[in-house]
Amino acid sequence: MIYIIGVEHFTVQLPNETNDKGKVAQFLDHVRNICRERSITLIAEESSNDSLVYQQIDATHVGKIVPELNIEYFLCDPGLVERKRIGIKQRQTIATELSIPFPPATKDQEDKINEIAAASDRIREKYWLDEIKSRNGMNRETLLICGFEHVDSFIEIARKENLAVQKSN
Repeated sequence: MIYIIGVEHFTVQLPNETNDKGKVAQFLDHVRNICRERSITLIAEESSNDSLVYQQIDATHVGKIVPELNIEYFLCDPGLVERKRIGIKQRQTIATELSIPFPPATKDQEDKINEIAAASDRIREKYWLDEIKSRNGMNRETLLICGFEHVDSFIEIARKENLAVQKSN
């Protein structure tokens, strides 16, 4: 079973000066509880080493508690080279290709960018699933931590492959 927790990246996932320590502590307690209650043996998290470097952090909040959990853990998002290889585009790149200012000036421009970006998000989510599968995650109790906007579409992708998946609130 793959359990999914959707997060707001800058609120509880990525360490930064704007984190509410109480919310982060609550989130980490939630992760600990799910791992214990569901006998999680694999944690996949939406981030990459390139992202950690860009954010100027050593690890996500969950990455910092993995040693205490003693659970296999990995960052499942593709890095910059892999993103380019598999055709994932950032919103700013999409805007440039469409000759739209970034950030977009109108809702129509934003909608055009989002439509193309959604296709890149599906490629990323399939990549995460393939990474989980490569670690036999579909036959283990697995926890995926990703942005809340990916939860429903990831579930759809996993279910198309007949994998057991559910939201974990």
